[in-house]
Parts: sequence; C-alpha cells; structure tokens
Amino acid sequence: MKTRFWQRIYLLTLILFLLFLNIAVFGFAYYTYGEKVSACEETLSAEQRYIVSSIERDMEELEKEGLTENVPLLFQSYLSHYGQKGTALAFYEVEGEVPVSAAPLFEKLTGREKAGTLSHKRIGGVRYLLIVSPLFKGRYELHFLKDASEVDGDLKSLIFTFVPLSAGLSLLLALILFFLMKGMSKPLEELKMVTEHYAAGETSVRARVKGKDEFAALQDSFNGMLATIEEQMHGLEEQSEKNKRLVDDMAHEIRTPLTVIRGYAEVIARAAVDEETKLESAERIIEESKRLSGISEKILEMAVLEKDGVKRERINTAKLLEETKESLTPFAEGRGVTLRCRTEDCFCQGDPTLLSMLLYNLTENAVKACSVGGQVILACVKTEEGVVVTVSDNGKGMTKEQLEKITEPFYRTDKARSRRDGGAGLGLSLCSSIAQSHGGSLTFTSLPGQGTQVSVLLKTCLDGEGEDQ
Repeated sequence: MKTRFWQRIYLLTLILFLLFLNIAVFGFAYYTYGEKVSACEETLSAEQRYIVSSIERDMEELEKEGLTENVPLLFQSYLSHYGQKGTALAFYEVEGEVPVSAAPLFEKLTGREKAGTLSHKRIGGVRYLLIVSPLFKGRYELHFLKDASEVDGDLKSLIFTFVPLSAGLSLLLALILFFLMKGMSKPLEELKMVTEHYAAGETSVRARVKGKDEFAALQDSFNGMLATIEEQMHGLEEQSEKNKRLVDDMAHEIRTPLTVIRGYAEVIARAAVDEETKLESAERIIEESKRLSGISEKILEMAVLEKDGVKRERINTAKLLEETKESLTPFAEGRGVTLRCRTEDCFCQGDPTLLSMLLYNLTENAVKACSVGGQVILACVKTEEGVVVTVSDNGKGMTKEQLEKITEPFYRTDKARSRRDGGAGLGLSLCSSIAQSHGGSLTFTSLPGQGTQVSVLLKTCLDGEGEDQ
C-alpha cells in the first residue's frame, strides 16, 4: 500500500520519539536501580565495618590478658550471633587456606576473594553481597556475606512500573502525533484537491488561506500562481479569438475583391461585350487590384513592425505635423475640409517614417470623417511625461461600442464609406501598433455628431538618456 507523505513523516517522527522516550525511561529506571544497588552496598559496608571494629576491640582485650588462644572461640561467638541475624561470616588466617571459622553458606562458594574487595555472588539464584577486609593487624581476614536480594526485587518493581508507563506514553504520543501530523498536512491535502479540480477544468477553484505560517504563505503563492495562469489563459483565449476573427475578416476582405475581379474578368472574356463595357470592367479590376495590394502592404508593414521593432532618433514633432498637413492639404481641400496646425517647439524620440505614417493615417481618417466645411486640427504639446500629439476633427464622431473596436484589424465604423474610399480597415490597427512600439498608445475621445480626438504620447528621450537639448 502506498503511504502518503504525512504518513511517512508521522512514522519516522514516531519511531524517533519512541526510541528516545524508551531510552530515557529505561535509562532512568536503570539509573534508579544503580542508585539502589549503591545504597545497599553502602548499608552493608557500614554493617561490615561495625563488625570489624567490634571484633578488633575484643581481640585487643584478649591480647592484653594473654588469652590469644581464645581467638577461635571469639570468632565462633560472632559467627553464631550474626548468623541468627542472617549475616554469614568467615574468618581466615592470612597464610591459611582453610577458614578458622565459617558459616555453612561459604561452602557453596568457590575460590577465595582477596582482602579489600566487594563483589556480588549468586547462591541458589539469590543475590548476596561479599565483602572481604583485613582483620587485627592483617593477621586475619573477615569475609562478610549477606543477602542482597531486595535489590533484585527493586529492579523487578521498576520494570513493572516503567514498562506500562512507557507503553502508555508511547500510545499517547502516537495518538497525539497522528492527529497533529494529519492536521498539519491538511493544507497540502487541500492543495492536492485544488490541483485535481483545476486539472479537471474548474479554473476558478482556489485554496483557502488560513493563518500566517509557511503553509499559509504557500497557499497564497499557489493561489497567485493559479490567478496568473488563469489570466494568461484568458489572454491566450482572447488572442486566439482575435486571431480567428482576423483570419475570418482577412479571408472576407480578400474574397470580396477577388470575386469582383473574377466577375469582371468573365465579362471581358465574353466576345459579345462592347468596348465601353470592357473598359469599365478593366477599371474595376484595376481598382480592386489596388485594394488587394493595399491590404497586403498594410499587413506586411504590421508584420515588419512587429519583427524589426523601432529605430529611434531625435525628431522635430512640430515639423513632422507641418509635413503631414502639407501632404494631405490637397486631399482635404478636395473634400472641402480645412487642415490647421497648432504646435510648439518640442522634440520626441522615434522612427520618423513610422511616426509620419501614424500621423498620415490619423489625419486622413479625420478628413474622411468630416463633411464639407469640416475642420481637422493637428497639435503637439510638451508635458512632464513627454510630447502629446493630437489629431482632432468636428466630423460625425463615434459611439462607445465603435471606440472599443476601432483599432481591431479590418474593423470599419462605416463599411460603405471605407470600401468606397478604398480602405481596408487596417489603418488604425497599424497606428496602434506604431504607438505601442514607441512605448505609447492611442487614446480616442469621441461623441456622435461632435467629432473625434485622437491622442498619442511620445517619449522625449530614449530610456536611460537625459532630456534633449
């Protein structure tokens, strides 16, 4: 069975905790046991020292009275007296191999310990403490042997106490860690569920951010990532829709003149058609061919602009406007429209050819929007942000819906007029691309029947350079 991440962490943490807990519990138990053993040894050593002290006093008295031959009797009396109290004694001469006097329990011991030693012995499965010490000027040795089984009882008592305690603490710790780890893993589980729902197409789903810890920061960052992905997806969808609409519009725009060309070509191909009809058909074919050529040129200009970018240089903005006015004055006069310039001495940075194309298209559209007696004003003014160029007319104006689509490729506010004038609906789209390539954008202000004003902000200096002198 595949374990989850939090379960692996839980098991690893539990093993480490239980390991250290049991080491601590049993370490404390054996420390307590060691203390009890030391206390037992100290108690019996004190009893042994008391016996040695008493025997040496009695032996000194016998020596003063010259009764040293009664020493074995003295040993026997001590052996009998302390034997009744559960203490076994044995007396050896230093050079002797056989005890002068010894309790029967010593017969069960093998070997003879050296003087000055303390050792634990097992006799019949019972723990005894053996203490050997010199006696009466080193002539004799006293072997002290006493039951110390109470120490083993203490050990069993400690084991019976600490084993259930350790088991209980381990179980309690396991439960606490289980719920703690499971609770801590909930944010990760929620993130997993969010990703599954997101993968299933529920792009609006988000993780709930709780608290201010690292998990909350992770959830917040994850939500930010999902929001960015969703925004990019919407952008791609919008761009895809625009591209689809562009292809559809382009196909329509190209198909229409091709249909016209084909129709008039068929007319010319007929033998029974008079010369006047052939001439008229040829003129229409030439007009539609020019329109196709215009469409292809605009598309090519937009493609080149997107690929090559902009080569900027210092441009006299007022002079550029005057040149645009001079170029379009014959066209405007032919329509009964007046062109005016209101400029001040200011300079911008950009590509003169592209900016000239931008102003030409904007001004030409403004002239076309005016009726006889209309007026178009070209102006430029220097601001803190840069040079603002405006093209204003008092023509027919546009609605809010038209303003929203005005820069889309092949869009026309007046399709009949655009076709009549040879427009392809790409002029303002190209203008918008030129403005964006110069770090700006087109701003339209218009009301139906009151005219339109188009503004574009141009930088007065290149990025990283100072103002023009």
